[in-house]
Amino acid sequence: MTEITRRQAFGPIAMVGTSLAVPGATEFSHASSAADISGKAYDKPFAVDNGDGTVTVYFDNSGSAVIPRTLATTTALASMESGKGLDLVGRPTVEEMLTSSAPPRGQGSRWHAAQFSYIEADSSAVDQHVTTAGGVKLYVEGNITPNALGAPCDGIGDDAPFFEKAFQIGPTLNLMPGSTYRLASLVGLPDVDSGQSLSSDQSLVLNAIGARILCASPLIEGVPEAIFTSATAKLDPDTVTNAYTGKFYVFGGNWNDPDWKETFGSVLFNGDRLYQIVLFGGTYNKINRVVKSFRQKTHDGFDYPEGYLQSLQITNCQFSAVQRIVDAKRAFNVFINNNYCTGCIGGVYIDSITADAAVAVMSFKDNLFQGGGCALVLGKVLSLDYSGGYLESNYSFDAFTQKCDVWLKEGPSPSTGVTISGVGCQPHPDQIADPYYATFRIDYTPVPPISPPAELSYCYTTGGNLVTRGKAILNACGSNVESTLRSAVSPYSPQSAKRSTISGTRTYLAATNLVGDVFRVASIDTSDMMDLLAVNQRPVKGEINILIQHKGAGAVVSGTTHLVIGFVFMPASEGVAHADKVDALYGTFVLKDFMEIAPGQPIDTLGAVTARHFASPVLTMTRTGSTGPFDLFLSGYAAASLPNYGADDRITSHITIEADALNESSILASPIAIAGS
Repeated sequence: MTEITRRQAFGPIAMVGTSLAVPGATEFSHASSAADISGKAYDKPFAVDNGDGTVTVYFDNSGSAVIPRTLATTTALASMESGKGLDLVGRPTVEEMLTSSAPPRGQGSRWHAAQFSYIEADSSAVDQHVTTAGGVKLYVEGNITPNALGAPCDGIGDDAPFFEKAFQIGPTLNLMPGSTYRLASLVGLPDVDSGQSLSSDQSLVLNAIGARILCASPLIEGVPEAIFTSATAKLDPDTVTNAYTGKFYVFGGNWNDPDWKETFGSVLFNGDRLYQIVLFGGTYNKINRVVKSFRQKTHDGFDYPEGYLQSLQITNCQFSAVQRIVDAKRAFNVFINNNYCTGCIGGVYIDSITADAAVAVMSFKDNLFQGGGCALVLGKVLSLDYSGGYLESNYSFDAFTQKCDVWLKEGPSPSTGVTISGVGCQPHPDQIADPYYATFRIDYTPVPPISPPAELSYCYTTGGNLVTRGKAILNACGSNVESTLRSAVSPYSPQSAKRSTISGTRTYLAATNLVGDVFRVASIDTSDMMDLLAVNQRPVKGEINILIQHKGAGAVVSGTTHLVIGFVFMPASEGVAHADKVDALYGTFVLKDFMEIAPGQPIDTLGAVTARHFASPVLTMTRTGSTGPFDLFLSGYAAASLPNYGADDRITSHITIEADALNESSILASPIAIAGS
């Protein structure tokens, strides 16, 4: 007799329930072969119940148990438990099934390979998922995965064609946890021309949770091409038509380029061709570009020579040793939130300096970026919400050469709607010592870099400049409420000169600010300094430069005065024990210099000339209570009256304050402001 293997038919021996039916057999189901042999007739078959859903059949050959056959019971075969069911019989691999010459069994027949099930299609079908060597056309039953389509899934062969095939079959591709895939060619996703629609409820979904994906971008003209692109763009990568896909969601996955040192690196997602990319919960390591957009294209009659990225969302991902997470020149609707980035050469770059604007609507929230280059580089921005997160020791690549963590480049016109708040910063020690380093670099020419509404608030740094020195951001709460935001006035670092610059313009009407010959010329707000008393009590000294224009109701200037005022502020109770402290602030002002344009200079051709307005000026200061602003007054005022223009009734003070903290102070920006209106 020959041994019956588990992949052969059971032949004349079969199990019914848990019973064994063997022709001529009279004894069954013993605990062991020895128990059966003792006292039994020779040459009779008997069975030993193995207790696991199988029974081993023996023949008693002159007192010895020989020729075992292990069979499965029908109960075990029908079980869904692990190790039972078809696991007892065994299945061919997907490769064995696809290379099999077995003939068709008939439409609707079920085929099995590895852990997958297939339904046989009609012989005339053209939409089958796979076809065997024997001409059997099959549909994958259940979730579509590259493994079920015959992908090598060994980290060596190219699985990209099977990814593309899966998306041709349906909108969802499920990778198998624990499997390793390699993508070495383009994956052309169904695009609008292939039936996808931006308004469609159906989205493309790649579920890669638990899978490892090795990336090897093909080169086009020596440049790594994005692996995931649209089907139309795959055929013609340089097309300028807007050949884009619908929404594309990617969940999880461990994405890695093992050959990144020997190649140009891999690019994953084509930002020019994939509309509304959503990356959630993935890990990206040693990738050249995760999302890239750079090709010229046209849309709705407009030409975009540098391309543009449309709708991107990256959330809860991890990036390490990535050259750039996003590389584009223009983008619309970008949301980068709650990501962990370490050792990355660059973060998010959307940095055209010619596009108006480079970025329209962006959220950059709660991201940690450490030990790499610049976290964020942008051109002109229309609406940026940068809040939370942490920047630590980014002292490589662009962060080193450009001396910043975040770089807002100058565009053709000012950015607007910029909010930066609650960001923690820990610069590298060499950055702290560099007076030209700033966490937030703001490029500046005579065109203001950022216009209202804008805000920089509640940011913390362990040292170094928070903002590029000499650059101001305006904090506008409304059309009638506008003040210089002191946190953004770009102080020197505590390791450098501790100087802050505050500037603003105020108009004072004679009707409410002139008493006799004494005119109010400025009001200094120290309320923020009082707020700092509990945590940082430090004197501040400096100078106030005031350029005064004398005007009437018609705004004609009749004269100009310049004042230089020295000041010093001292919080009370420096070094005093907390219980004995006095909550007070003392200030002293002195007029250091005074000058006016000489009287009698022609203003027009009608006879109007300049006039002197302050004679023998004396500076005085008053303060309302212990918390009000310090009001500065100058005596000796006399209003001028010009022919055809009338009498002066107001002054406009252009005020610039240079404030210096103590060398050992940890105040990063002066808590002094210009009050009044």
